[in-house]
Amino acid sequence: MISEQEEKFSETAHQLLASYNVEDLPFKTAVNDRRLACNSQFQFKSWSIENPLNRTLQRSIVTSLAPGESKEFVVVMQAPMGASYADMLSKL
Repeated sequence: MISEQEEKFSETAHQLLASYNVEDLPFKTAVNDRRLACNSQFQFKSWSIENPLNRTLQRSIVTSLAPGESKEFVVVMQAPMGASYADMLSKL
């Protein structure tokens, strides 16, 4: 099943982004901020998955695959409405 994850992650934003080059990130995180990172998907509903059968956008998809079989899915990112600026964080 492909769908959005939990409302809060088990890591802080700094821990989630630690493996990336700091200069490549669109926003900075504080090392001493111990709050768990929020999944921006719950706040902004910013992505959908395109159903490969009928090309409609859906919040989740359930599919069966045979061993060794692969399937491509298109994840559609949408700009959040009503937010002039926001730091977004999500795992896909």
